[in-house]
Amino acid sequence: MKLANLTACVLGIAVLTSCGSKENASIPPKPTPVVEVAKMSVPIIAEFPGQVYGIQDIPIRARVEGFLEEMTFNEGSTVEKGKLLYTIDPLPYQARLNSAQSKLAQAKTNEVKTKSDLDRIRPLAERNAVSRSDLDAAVAQYEAAVASVEAAKAEVDLAKIELGYARISSPITGVIGKTEAREGEYVGRSPNPVILNTVSRIDSFRVEFFIPEAQFIGIMRNQREQQREGKEGAKFSIVLADGSLFNVEGSFDFLDRAVDRSTGSIRAQVLFPNEDQLIRPGQFVKLRISFDNKKEELVVPSRSIGDLQGEKFVFVLNDENVAERRFVEVGRDWTDLRVIKSGLEQGDKIILEGIQAAGSGAAIQPVDTTFTSVNGVEL
Repeated sequence: MKLANLTACVLGIAVLTSCGSKENASIPPKPTPVVEVAKMSVPIIAEFPGQVYGIQDIPIRARVEGFLEEMTFNEGSTVEKGKLLYTIDPLPYQARLNSAQSKLAQAKTNEVKTKSDLDRIRPLAERNAVSRSDLDAAVAQYEAAVASVEAAKAEVDLAKIELGYARISSPITGVIGKTEAREGEYVGRSPNPVILNTVSRIDSFRVEFFIPEAQFIGIMRNQREQQREGKEGAKFSIVLADGSLFNVEGSFDFLDRAVDRSTGSIRAQVLFPNEDQLIRPGQFVKLRISFDNKKEELVVPSRSIGDLQGEKFVFVLNDENVAERRFVEVGRDWTDLRVIKSGLEQGDKIILEGIQAAGSGAAIQPVDTTFTSVNGVEL
């Protein structure tokens, strides 16, 4: 009886397994997007982290010390060149000017007196009515009085300059930032604020970046090759923090004299127009240097490439629409595209998405897909 029950169970399992196999066999292949491997001219691109500076970033500095009496601007606004920004208590400097002017008046009075004495003694000396030493003393006193007047004038000029420094105006037209001192604070001497603010001209901006020595050599070689061939040469653009491309071409501005020994890199700078003032000083960007490349190369979308223990691969469809894993040698990136040096041929169809779920030997239902790169090219 037990043997009969066991036999029935085995037969039942076999029937269920057979039915399950038939059901699995009837499941159609999953639709999978595929793209063709294409050939195109891929620019030579290098990217470097960089920081934005205004075309001019001028610190507003307190050149005399005292209590800040008035602030006459709105933070974050545009200020015109010459606009009054801050006023420092002028009374001590006005008093110093008054004192200097008083000393100048005394010096001028003394100059007049000594000149009168000299004019009186000189004729007497010519008639030998006074000694030669008396004449020499009168001349010396007059010359000392003249020098005292000049020194007093210099003190007056200095006092006027210091009094003028109590009124701080904008040196350029630009956007002013947040103030580092408020009305009533003592400024102009450390640890109190000395630099009160910064005004930046941002109708254009500078991007400063550093190029490692090895890459610098390659860039310079590419640049010279482009020049020999009569091509345009390097093009400069920036990628913003959100990953978008700032669609304005920059112009090269500065390359430092020498490679920094401590970092092994050289500093460079590129200028960009900033008509809508989207870019502000202090932003971090990627500075992109690109060269046109007339040589056509095989490219595929970067997301179609998988990694297996450090080896790169893609899934290629054969004539029976079966996926085959194929290892490839990859080259440089072009944003969301990747150059393929070997392993593929133009016209090969590869799986675009779902490569993690795909398996070698799996039958798929290919869906021809057009891949549009962020560069604007299509595969």
